Amino acid sequence: MNFIRTSFVCILLSLFFTAKAQYISVDSSTYNAEQLVKQIFFGNQSTSCIEVENVSAKGFTFADGDKSFGYYNRNGSDFEMDEGILLTTGSLTQAIGPNNNIISSSDPSWAGDTDLENSLDIQNTYNATILEFDFTVNNTNRVSFDYLFASEQYLVNGSPSQCKYTDGFAFLIKEAGTANPYRNLAVIPGTDTPIRSNTVRGSGSNICSAVNEAYFGQYNQPESPTNFNGQTKILTAATEVIPGVKYHIKLVIADQGNGFYDSAVFLKAGSFVGKKDLGPDRLIAQNNALCEDTSLMLNAEIPGATYQWFRNGTALTGENAATYNVTSAGVYEVEINTNSCFLRGAVQIDYAAKPVAASKSYCNYNNGKPIPVNLQSYNRDLISNYQSYFKVTYENAFGDILPDNFTYTNDLTIYTKVQSGNCETVTVPVELRTPVASTILQDQTICAGSTTRLQTENTFIYYKWMRENGEIISEGNTTYFIDDVPVGKYTVELTSTNGCKLQQDVIVSTIALPVITYRS
Repeated sequence: MNFIRTSFVCILLSLFFTAKAQYISVDSSTYNAEQLVKQIFFGNQSTSCIEVENVSAKGFTFADGDKSFGYYNRNGSDFEMDEGILLTTGSLTQAIGPNNNIISSSDPSWAGDTDLENSLDIQNTYNATILEFDFTVNNTNRVSFDYLFASEQYLVNGSPSQCKYTDGFAFLIKEAGTANPYRNLAVIPGTDTPIRSNTVRGSGSNICSAVNEAYFGQYNQPESPTNFNGQTKILTAATEVIPGVKYHIKLVIADQGNGFYDSAVFLKAGSFVGKKDLGPDRLIAQNNALCEDTSLMLNAEIPGATYQWFRNGTALTGENAATYNVTSAGVYEVEINTNSCFLRGAVQIDYAAKPVAASKSYCNYNNGKPIPVNLQSYNRDLISNYQSYFKVTYENAFGDILPDNFTYTNDLTIYTKVQSGNCETVTVPVELRTPVASTILQDQTICAGSTTRLQTENTFIYYKWMRENGEIISEGNTTYFIDDVPVGKYTVELTSTNGCKLQQDVIVSTIALPVITYRS
């Protein structure tokens, strides 16, 4: 009995710790602001690479001693980042999953931030949490770091009017000691649009439409590692810098309008590093993707450095040289270590497929009238590996582009031109044909009990005569007529010299006998 009881207790404890490991852990007391930045955010990099000074943090300390900023850890959960710094507009401990209630920690004395308001052109911010410091880089002209934005304002249900409300956060940078205006680094790539719950949102909400969905991560389920309704993907903030120049950066987040529906920014540990330029992204969307069966040599060479290359987040075994030859699509990254200085480079590579197209013929019939066709409707039939990014045009023999809604009357040869990005262009002929009807085949009227001949021109290449029930009477390449045809409905399938087939109906009926009336 004691053995059974002990085993039962062990099982309960195992279940308890397994459940706890589903959620992140946080710590607001072990690290001060300087330790958070230098040890966690920068990862103890040598000061010969990046010098950090004047670190400060400001937020709110709650009655139980909890703060609005501190350290977080994945804690065995499936949260996207291992560890780092958490800045929130509420209580740090309330950020821990599960996602079973709305976090709305606030205090009347907890103010907002003017710099944030000026940067985002918003007003009435509250509950601001700020982490700021000066830094100087000595070995690169570009720095970056990774982050994830989470918020209770990612609502699936509620009122559509709630979609316009959003907390604000920004990563503000300027040259230290100057009156220069701040620049916000927390923006949608390639734009000046700040990352917020109403500028990055996924489909799946019953009240708010999707926007910039490529950067949205997910709406969180109740057993989420964090207690937020939704979150973005891991994003990267990056900026050009001048080596040897001191910069001031201010990481700030705040509620807007009121203190309800908290938000948070997760900063990835060790991600604040110098950036190595591997060249521009090669993307289908930018029309500069690599062409099929080509390669691209990435060069990250820095004298005296060691390297590790990654593809889609996975380390490439044995790829430790300064260069890497790309032969397939993916996100390629390199980590560079030189005298305890860390640099990171990344580039996204797409491949544009080579079009595979075949010449085909299409038969259309409109009884001698102009035949309307939608040329783009032929795309998937003509191009066996059709891709949405292929540019498909149809041209005449002189190279003139034809309209998508096109009409023709007689047999015509046009040309399909398929272009894949800036890569190979494939051109194939397309035959637009029309079948021909017989002009001499006519309905006939015969006397009761007699038969007749049905006949077409002898210019067709194949004939198939059928009764109304589909039974074949005669077929062949010379049977342009049939004899001894009684009353009934018939069909002949005529194959023209262009290969098009046409079924033509004909009716043989009887003459009504006159009615003779005799008078006495």
